[in-house]
Amino acid sequence: MTDKNSRGVDPQPQTNATSKFVSGDFLRDTTADLKQTERSPRISGFLKLIALFRENFAFGKVVQAPVLLFYAERGEFISQHVLKGLPHHVIRVRQLPLPLNLRLLTGLLRELLARFFRHMTGSATSVTGAIRKTLIELQIAYFTAYLRDCRPAVVLTFIDNSVLFHQLSQRFPKIRFITIQNGVRTERIAEGLVRNIQKDGRSKPEIQEFFALGPQSIELYQRNGISIRKPVAAGSLKADVHRSRTRVQTAPNFDLCLISHWKEQFYQESNDDDVMRYNQIRSNAVDRLNDYLRRYMADREASLCIALRNLNPSEISFYENVFQGQAVLLPQDNTAIASYRALEQGRLVIGMYSTLIYEALALGHRALAMNLLDDRQLDPPMAGVWSLEDSGYNVFRDRLDTLLGMADDDYWKQTKPFADWMVTHNTGCPVHERLRSAVEESLAASASAR
Repeated sequence: MTDKNSRGVDPQPQTNATSKFVSGDFLRDTTADLKQTERSPRISGFLKLIALFRENFAFGKVVQAPVLLFYAERGEFISQHVLKGLPHHVIRVRQLPLPLNLRLLTGLLRELLARFFRHMTGSATSVTGAIRKTLIELQIAYFTAYLRDCRPAVVLTFIDNSVLFHQLSQRFPKIRFITIQNGVRTERIAEGLVRNIQKDGRSKPEIQEFFALGPQSIELYQRNGISIRKPVAAGSLKADVHRSRTRVQTAPNFDLCLISHWKEQFYQESNDDDVMRYNQIRSNAVDRLNDYLRRYMADREASLCIALRNLNPSEISFYENVFQGQAVLLPQDNTAIASYRALEQGRLVIGMYSTLIYEALALGHRALAMNLLDDRQLDPPMAGVWSLEDSGYNVFRDRLDTLLGMADDDYWKQTKPFADWMVTHNTGCPVHERLRSAVEESLAASASAR
């Protein structure tokens, strides 16, 4: 039931792919062929370039709209809850091939040529080196040409650490780019975002307009050198949508609600040593937390429900085998706010390095953020009764006893300042309504300027 796209705090090992579009092997092979003086290998290089374009682009309808949403993974949620009834289009950045028409193709070729000549003159590189650098930038060249042709009034994304989105925002300062935060970030993620934005040698670590979960995220990005022109401590979009739909909060049916951190890959073999090590460490943490919960249920006769991660039957089988029918697995559905309904089922929400933990606090639930990994970056940004490192079962048991036994006034006196710092709770206008107002404002300004 847990939204699989809401984590954001524990990045997986990165592959060695040079870009979303072009792999390092392809670049090495193609530029090596183009470097040859013999006719046959050079023809082979050009044929590979043609194959690259055919793989990534296809002639078809190129949709234009005054409001654009980058990334389909979360764009559909914004489309439904923020932009319903407004003219907009969801750009499926990761779904290939991308559409082309003659006008967009002309713009793309013009953009690629400009980048090629800039690499030739700017870094005194060889022709093949300039080709290689230009191909690395194929994705951003396409979307630069697309935005130049479309000229939308506003562009949004629900992926706040998208390098592509922030680079594009600097190419088009007259277009409004709104970034909506979808997950709590760590110092490591912020540092990586700065580094990757600057890789092209032209972009600065800058966010145009940032609808952040809370002040903590704004402070984190700014501390790591990211300039935010318009920071807004807005709160959680999904939590606010859930809150606006929940008229009466139901009483919890269980003592504990576990946020599932199961992933199928954690229990699979891999030929990559780094991936294998990553999976083993995290599967061990999941297993250890499950063991603590089983022991606590036996010691205190406590009841447990589990907010499942997705619709994968393997996840259901995993938890059925672990808890042997002693835990209730809450049914998953296809709504992006199913997880928030699940949080209401437990008197205490438990999870590891999950954004949902902090959203649970913002929604008024008692919560405990566990870190069973030897990685201090995944600790909550501030320690308190809401956080616990792995100090063994006895400490875990005592902390659960404390949290479940605290009076409401005492609990919220300790936790509310931290909860508000992490995820702002605006009692007035919810996030989705503020976003819609911002979009409508941009559309009106665009219409009056024509």
